[in-house]
Amino acid sequence: MVSSHMDPDLLRIRSYDSQLALERERAELEGLRADAENFNALKSGHDGSSTSATQRLQGEKLELETELVRQKQQSEKELKAREAELRQLRLRLDQVTGTTRGSDDAEPGSAVSDASLRSPNDIKRKDAHRLSVMSNSSVSSNLKSSHRVSSNGAYATSDVSTISSANQMSGLSYLVRQLSEENNEMKTKHKLLESDLEARAQEAETKSRALELTVQSLGKHSMLASQHQTNTHLYYANVPAQNDTSSSWTKSWMLKITIQ
Repeated sequence: MVSSHMDPDLLRIRSYDSQLALERERAELEGLRADAENFNALKSGHDGSSTSATQRLQGEKLELETELVRQKQQSEKELKAREAELRQLRLRLDQVTGTTRGSDDAEPGSAVSDASLRSPNDIKRKDAHRLSVMSNSSVSSNLKSSHRVSSNGAYATSDVSTISSANQMSGLSYLVRQLSEENNEMKTKHKLLESDLEARAQEAETKSRALELTVQSLGKHSMLASQHQTNTHLYYANVPAQNDTSSSWTKSWMLKITIQ
């Protein structure tokens, strides 16, 4: 207990020192309050930008998934069309093969022409062009290599029929091989595209998850800062501006403990 006979000058000095210490504590509290306000302002801005980035990444992921589904459906549709075309070509090839085998036993006037083996919807225009090119080449080759001539100087009807059937079979075989190769190439490209889109969607999901974790971490820090600020305000409100030395130093010490 402070003695009543203590020197008044000494009491004034101690009172002045305690007042200075209290002012320093209040200044520190004001600094902490300003820091908390700045942190809340920064957090609000970061939350907004994080939410925007998350929405953007989720939109990008949805867009990639939609594109993947569209590409898959388109590829499946094209593959089905090509497989149907291949089946038709193989059927025609089998028909031409059977015609070639029986051409030697057929009568001269019963040769099968190119037009009799075709239907309007059997093959596309580009494949007809390929067949025409292959047939013309085969006709030229077969005519040069054949030396069977009838008594009047013209090729026998059965020979022409055999050459025509062989040309058709050669052209159809070429188309079947080419379409099979194109189908395999299309399947490979589709698998590569599907893998690429899945990887990009996974990357967008990873970035979105990382942003969510960042926002959660900031939320925890904000909660701790808010609690700290509340405690600081409570103690700050209970510290009066008085000259009692023991009371000022005790409350200042309590403030330090709360801040820490």
